[in-house]
Amino acid sequence: MMNGPAPQVDPTAAPSWQLPAGWTEQAGNSVRVATLQAKSADGRVAELAITQFPGDVGGDLANVNRWRGQIGLPALQANELAFEHLDAPGGHFDWVDLQTGGPKGPRILGAWLKQPERTWFFKFTGEHDVIAEHQSAFFQFIGSLRFADPATPHAHAAAPAPPASSVPPASLTPAPQAMVAAGQVAMSSDLPPPPETGADFSWTAPTSWKPKALGAMRKGSFTLEGPGGEADLSIIVLPGAAGGLLDNVNRWRGQVGLAPWTAAELSSQARQETVDGKTFTVVDLASTSGGQRILGAITTVGPLSYFLKITGPDSTVAAQQDNFLTFLQTVRIR
Repeated sequence: MMNGPAPQVDPTAAPSWQLPAGWTEQAGNSVRVATLQAKSADGRVAELAITQFPGDVGGDLANVNRWRGQIGLPALQANELAFEHLDAPGGHFDWVDLQTGGPKGPRILGAWLKQPERTWFFKFTGEHDVIAEHQSAFFQFIGSLRFADPATPHAHAAAPAPPASSVPPASLTPAPQAMVAAGQVAMSSDLPPPPETGADFSWTAPTSWKPKALGAMRKGSFTLEGPGGEADLSIIVLPGAAGGLLDNVNRWRGQVGLAPWTAAELSSQARQETVDGKTFTVVDLASTSGGQRILGAITTVGPLSYFLKITGPDSTVAAQQDNFLTFLQTVRIR
């Protein structure tokens, strides 16, 4: 919870954007730059709040956990935090999709942009199916954002309404990076739909691994026991390259206090495992202080990236290495 007076919006820093067709805009206040609303076909409303705060407002973990708490999800630990990245005309955005419950359960599709003086937040909140209906418009809105020179006035234009036949159904939502590539909000039916991931991704876990509750982003989650105490195994699927192999490995290295690798170091230090015709990059990252260790595998197949990672005490992760490699060989991606 933030203490003290609410930070004032700096009007000179506010971006311009195109308002998606059919959305409405309400004036901001001392914290919000604006509130946008999108309605479902049956009149239910999802709300996009545009806010800015000085600095990093506690960092990515604190901000994502604040959003998770707002829809009743448990807080993540630092080693569980994962989010996607989008390079848009307005800058380098990070984003998460937080879901709980069924089609009418609460959902937050949120993006944030870090600038030297402040952080911008774009939080789209509503029932699951309403957010799904407007998901492509949300990412196209992100693509339309422009942060002008402070001396340049900003304005918001409404997007022209697309023909009804050009609006894709929620089940055909295109990949987010494709939506923002042109920095436009007009929907287009020729953007490729993402593949389904459910039954096409499977594995067989060792019997000693104990399944546990899934987080919002996890496809699989296990507790592993060992001499140093419990370790955590996470299985996560993200769209696109999710920032790229080197960036993701270096994010893991940072989680155990190691310096980033160069591309050449990644090539020489990582190993490649072929699993059912797919190539996984496997890294074993141990803290130099003898504390935490990560053993992980990453592959990208088509438009999706797959992350399988053990995080925990050094001795426990080391003891699970054979189990992990055996487990990896059972993975099937179709």
